[in-house]
Amino acid sequence: MRLLIIFNCFTGRKHKVSTIEYIKKELSLYYSSIDFFSSSYKGNITKKILEDGTSYDSIAVLGGDGTVHEVVSSLMMLKKRPSLIVIPLGTCNDFSSNLLGRNYKKALKNLDLSNKIKIDIVKVNDTYMTYALAFGAGTSSSYKIKSKLKGIFGKISYYLNAIKYLYKKIEKPKIKGKYYFIGIVTKSKYLAGGKIRNNLYLNDGLFNYRLINNKPRLFGFISFLNHLKFNPKKSIYTNKLSIEFDDEININIDGEDAFKTNKLDISLEKEALEVFISSKNKNKYYKQ
Repeated sequence: MRLLIIFNCFTGRKHKVSTIEYIKKELSLYYSSIDFFSSSYKGNITKKILEDGTSYDSIAVLGGDGTVHEVVSSLMMLKKRPSLIVIPLGTCNDFSSNLLGRNYKKALKNLDLSNKIKIDIVKVNDTYMTYALAFGAGTSSSYKIKSKLKGIFGKISYYLNAIKYLYKKIEKPKIKGKYYFIGIVTKSKYLAGGKIRNNLYLNDGLFNYRLINNKPRLFGFISFLNHLKFNPKKSIYTNKLSIEFDDEININIDGEDAFKTNKLDISLEKEALEVFISSKNKNKYYKQ
């Protein structure tokens, strides 16, 4: 079987050569033929997958949520899609936490080629989302951080940056004449480095949508995180959604600055991508 390993060498967290070699060695136990591709610029991964992706049985992505987003979005452009292995090397690793685990050693330990499932993927306008979309206050904090800070402080750097937006004048999204503090769409059990409460499964044909009206007043960031608990009574579960804003607004997808728009067309492609998952997560997050 053939495997393509994709590595983002420009991630915020720098990794030793020995770490990458260790991962390659472990993956070679499962595949007879392995090619290694190191991304050198934005869009390079997409180019590689569109050109050669269909010639592989599996693709292993080494990186954080942003790198995984580019790989998944590229795979969704293919008619014949290789299965996906996610080896987390990022900061929060929210998407990989649903699959093989939050760190690379755990992911490699949990990898079993007989344990793979097909998961839903959410389409947003002309791109795709693996685990979350957000707009409004603080949502730019995930990509307006220097790589050096992410490498030193990890996910705490995101939290500290987000706090700033709670105590300064911000431009709030306006929908049908009404202002909101933040809007979030999720297809994940993890967000911002932590587990969230929702009733979603990886293949149930639904995603979650929540609008938060007001800026939290008490205990600042702690209160803000509490808003991210997706109470079924306060959020919508659906497979299709259209949102029109009164003005153009920046959209964050999978922790990255995606685009600016005044309209979102969101739909779900059920069981669109085959991925490897741990036995534990399969029992918890996959609807049999």
